[in-house]
Amino acid sequence: MKILRNYWPILSLALISSFLAIANYTPNTWLSGWDTLHPEFNFGLAFERTFFGVFRVEQGVGAVAAHSHMADLPRIILLFLADFIFPVSFLRYFYIFLNVILGPVGMYLLLNRHFLKNKNASFLGALFYLLNLGTLQIFNVPFEMFTTLFATLPFVFYFALNFLKNSEKKVLDLLFFSIFVLFTAPSAYASTLWYVFFASFIFYILFFIYLNRDKGYRLKDGLILILFILLLNSFWL
Repeated sequence: MKILRNYWPILSLALISSFLAIANYTPNTWLSGWDTLHPEFNFGLAFERTFFGVFRVEQGVGAVAAHSHMADLPRIILLFLADFIFPVSFLRYFYIFLNVILGPVGMYLLLNRHFLKNKNASFLGALFYLLNLGTLQIFNVPFEMFTTLFATLPFVFYFALNFLKNSEKKVLDLLFFSIFVLFTAPSAYASTLWYVFFASFIFYILFFIYLNRDKGYRLKDGLILILFILLLNSFWL
């Protein structure tokens, strides 16, 4: 009962998201469509094209890559590992549904810890994050770069603010921040989306430190976060 009392918002959001996922799953079908790459069809070929795909021989008569294909590497690795558990036809469903579940959970943590600081209000905020028309647009015809950012963005800001505010668990917060930043990389498949995220992150963190300079938040910590984002994304930049 104590777990339910303390974590009911997270459990409820995960349950609602899972219900939406199940309601939108059709067994024995493939989730395909808008710009779908389907690395699960041939992981060996997918890794080869990711690492050596500056020139895309499979596009028409061949063309220099117009997108940041290397940025999709974390997603391909995750799908490769999931392939040992799930049937191939379910792998893209798995990734999209994982994004659906993680997004509102991360938003609840962010709101409850750093903004609203009230479970009920934070739950409603996270529920709005899940059920608003923008989310419907993202997942109606899903494209991984958008669904990925939906899932990881709240966690990136959550652990970034933890790192700035918490002097006792900075290493742990920086570790989780780094993990979610790394898994944000697939949103850079068309890199303009990632550049907007990065610019917004820089603006918010620096502005936050400036407004709260009387609380002892250090510019050095903000620069560390920005540097880590650049280092963790250097494999595709």
